[in-house]
Amino acid sequence: METDLFDFAYIPDWYGQLEELEGMVLPEPWQFKRPSVETKNQDTPILERYIHIIFRKQSIDYNSAKEKAEAARYFHIENECACFHTGLYTERYKAIYAFFDRNKRRDSMLDWYFRGFCDEVSPRLKYIEPLPERPHYHVAGRSDSFNPDWPIRVKVEHILGDEENMGRIPYRIRRAKNLPLLLETAVELARRKAVI
Repeated sequence: METDLFDFAYIPDWYGQLEELEGMVLPEPWQFKRPSVETKNQDTPILERYIHIIFRKQSIDYNSAKEKAEAARYFHIENECACFHTGLYTERYKAIYAFFDRNKRRDSMLDWYFRGFCDEVSPRLKYIEPLPERPHYHVAGRSDSFNPDWPIRVKVEHILGDEENMGRIPYRIRRAKNLPLLLETAVELARRKAVI
């Protein structure tokens, strides 16, 4: 598999695609404050560079995988579609994927055609199971206090069954009929924020 995005797929309206992606992702400054070099892409040069780097990383990891199942963790390539996890998230903390289908253009020799960026609940991804994983980087001396791969078990009864703990929850929320579900949802949202 090619390790350069433009060698892998035909990409129509690349800057328009980046603009659409910028509108999907959590707000970030995607421009340099004082660029040292003039770039063709003045609106989202950091985002553009990031996508190229992530594509390269995921494709190298895909190529290095010893088994098909391991390769699928980095990049899904099967039949008529391909995708990879960008490492970016929507404002609702849904993962964003780059999606491709087979290139049917006669004026291009590339196998894939870039269709765009979509979140994990997009109909484009409905037949892909499992979806590729978020890009991982080995970090020396990683903290033992939080590992995103560890499961979080919410002790609902300990929190909601203790009068002192209940007193910490605002009265308006305390009266909700679905408080246990709200608590677990809040913990999951906090976990996603910490992962990102």
